[in-house]
Amino acid sequence: MEYAYQHFTRELLVEDLAWRGGPRPGQQMPEFDLPTTGGGRLRTADVTGVTPLLLTFGSVTCPMTADADPKLKHLHQRRGHRVAFATVYIREAHLGDLCPQPATIERKMRFAQALAMA
Repeated sequence: MEYAYQHFTRELLVEDLAWRGGPRPGQQMPEFDLPTTGGGRLRTADVTGVTPLLLTFGSVTCPMTADADPKLKHLHQRRGHRVAFATVYIREAHLGDLCPQPATIERKMRFAQALAMA
């Protein structure tokens, strides 16, 4: 499967909408090991049985991510001592000249770092 596509197509949309994977309510979270924007790793064991995890998905070009960001930061200020917060960086929602679809993991990490600093 190609990830770093140049243009989003109708076929990609149909493929994404058809995916019904992932855990169901009440099921155990799948194992993960993700790089962080600070150079570390976030693993399942870091949060399992330790604290609840609020997991969001977004990108720097996503208007819904931009809208949710101040609300999530406020929630983190109020509850960050009791809940772990993490955002998984996804494909760019709205490509443009300033934010093309990253072709390398390094470029994607730079976009993720920009989102974290927003």
